Amino acid sequence: PLKPPHWYTRNQVVYEGQKIALRKFNDDSKGNPLVIVPPEAGHDSTIVDYGSSQSLVESALRNSDGDVYVLDRLPATASDTGYSIDNAVKAMDLAVDFIGESVNLIGFCQGGWQSAIYTALFPEKVKLLTVAAGPIDFHAGESKIKSMVTTLPQSFYEQMVMLGSGNMPGSFIVTGFRMMNPVDRFMRDDLGLFNSIDDGKVIERVQQFQSWYSRYQPVPGKMYL
Repeated sequence: PLKPPHWYTRNQVVYEGQKIALRKFNDDSKGNPLVIVPPEAGHDSTIVDYGSSQSLVESALRNSDGDVYVLDRLPATASDTGYSIDNAVKAMDLAVDFIGESVNLIGFCQGGWQSAIYTALFPEKVKLLTVAAGPIDFHAGESKIKSMVTTLPQSFYEQMVMLGSGNMPGSFIVTGFRMMNPVDRFMRDDLGLFNSIDDGKVIERVQQFQSWYSRYQPVPGKMYL
C-alpha cells in the first residue's frame, strides 16, 4: 500500500502560493537562505528529504550556516490547467520575496532549468545557483527524451493532457520514463529484487523507493506542453 507524502525532517509551511508551499526546516532565523527546488515530473517533492542519510535537506542543515527551505510542488488541480512556466517562475519569485533577501538556489532536473531561468531574470535575488541534472539546451546531444519528443507529433502529448482533463497525469510521465529503459524497469529490477528476497535491508529500501516512485501527482497541462 502506498503511503501519503512524508517529509523525513521536521518542517513548517511558512508561505503558500499558487501550486507551491515554501517549507522551512530550521526553527531559528539565521539569514543566508538556501532554497532547494525539487523536480516536477509526476512525483511529489519529498525526494529531496527521502530518509536518513538520503536527504538533501539533512545534508544542507548539517553543512549550511543559513536557513534551509524547500519549494514544495503541489499537485495540479482542475484550476491549474492553464498554469505555465511563467506562472511557475512568478510563484518562485513571490516565495523568494517572502524570504526577504537574496537566496542560494539548488535546482534538480526540471527545478534546475527553472532555477536557471529565474536566476537569468532576477540575478540580484540569487547569490549562488547550483543545477543538478537540469537540462539547459533541450536540443543538445542525442538523448532518448529528445528522440521521443521529436519523433512523436505534438498532438500525441496534447491528447494525453486531454485524457487528464487538462493536466498531465503523473502516471503517464513516469511510464514514459520507464519505457526509455524497459528491459531494466520491467525485468532486471524485479530479478534483482528476487535475488535479494532474503535481505531485509534491500527489501526495506525497495519498499521505501516504490512508495515514493509509484505515488504520482499531475503536472499542469500548459506547463507540461
